[in-house]
Amino acid sequence: MLTALARTKHPETVKEFLRLYVHYMAPENRAALSRTWTDPIPNPFYEEQMRNTQDSLAHYQQEIDKAEGAQKREMEVNMARMQARYEQDMESTRYIFGPDTLKLHQNLMRHVYLDNSLSLTQNTALSRDGYLWGMYKEGAITLEQFMQQANDKIRLMVMEGK
Repeated sequence: MLTALARTKHPETVKEFLRLYVHYMAPENRAALSRTWTDPIPNPFYEEQMRNTQDSLAHYQQEIDKAEGAQKREMEVNMARMQARYEQDMESTRYIFGPDTLKLHQNLMRHVYLDNSLSLTQNTALSRDGYLWGMYKEGAITLEQFMQQANDKIRLMVMEGK
C-alpha cells in the first residue's frame, strides 16, 4: 500500500506522484483496486498464444497423416480433444479480466469499506488507549459523558493534525 501524510508540506508533489504511480500500474492492478472499472482488459499475449496453438495443431495433424492403424486412431482422438480445448481457449483467454470477471469484482467491491482520514482518526481516538470505552462498559460514565469525551478527543486529534 502506498500512502502519504495528510500534513505534508508538499501536497501537490504528493498528488502528482500518486497520480503517476497509479497511471503506470498494470491495468489489471488498477482494475482490481477500482470499484468502477468496466473496460475488459485484453490478454497481451492472446494472439501469440493462439498462433502457437494453431501451429501445434497443424504439426500434430501432419504427424497424424504419417501415422497408421491404432496409433492414428489414438492420435485423431487426441487431436479432437486438442481442437476442443483450442476453441474453448479462444474465448477464455481473450481477456485477463473479462466482462463477467469484472461484474463479479464490482459486486465484491461494493461491500468493501474504504477508510478515510476522519474515520481513521475516530477509530484511533476510541481505540488507542481504550480507557473511555472501558469506563463506559464498566458503568463509570454515562453514555452522554462517553459521547462528549470521545467528541472532545476526536476534535483535539483533528486540530493537532492540521
